[in-house]
Amino acid sequence: MKKLENILQNIGLSDSECSVLSKLIIHGDTTVNYLAKHTGLPRQTIYSILERLGHSGLIAASDRSGVRRFSSTIDMVESHFKKQAQLFEVSQKQLVELAPVIEEALQTHRGDLPQAKYFTGELGVEYLLDSVLKDLAEPKSKKRFQGFGVNSYEETGMRKAVEIFVKKRAKLGVSTQLIVSNKDDDFGVTGAADPLRREVKKIDIEEGRAGCYIVDDKVYLFSFQDRAGIRIQHPGIADLLSNVFDYIWKDK
Repeated sequence: MKKLENILQNIGLSDSECSVLSKLIIHGDTTVNYLAKHTGLPRQTIYSILERLGHSGLIAASDRSGVRRFSSTIDMVESHFKKQAQLFEVSQKQLVELAPVIEEALQTHRGDLPQAKYFTGELGVEYLLDSVLKDLAEPKSKKRFQGFGVNSYEETGMRKAVEIFVKKRAKLGVSTQLIVSNKDDDFGVTGAADPLRREVKKIDIEEGRAGCYIVDDKVYLFSFQDRAGIRIQHPGIADLLSNVFDYIWKDK
């Protein structure tokens, strides 16, 4: 009976197991020979299935005139359903209790790995700039902003967003150091008296399409032209790039 087999599949039985068990329920006490004939399964396969079903309490076995016979009933299947439901209920409660422990372990594991966020599109890059401001606004932030930047925003269409970003950054009391190529720029930086708290150092490098910002233990890699960026949070990576920045800043 196909409907019965479909019901039995709900307790996780395979097609072959459902076929054997349904025959035992419908035809009652029977033999391996009968099951092999009416299921089309090899005898060895049926023996293996019967062993598994027996461990689950879904069938009963008996000897009659030296012949091994097997049977099952709806009541046995119903009893199995109830036991499984109880096990699932207990397991669910245990998982709920274990969830905080697992989350703590995951957080500890994540702490050793770089955490990354991706930003795409013009709105995505604007969100990247907002994320930089949020990082700088954190109470534990050193309020130090280092960057390998691009010289101009005119060609990118991001000028307004960058201007707003720079002004908000200054209001947070952040000291900014930028390294750019030795070319014309649209920073408008006038030196130490810059009201936006910026220092810009120009060195003899080719102007790049992308830049890098370093804020505490976060690194932002971005391209205004390509409208894409990534935020990587990892103390080791941030320290490495910050040390490279300091070396270039002092040496050049």
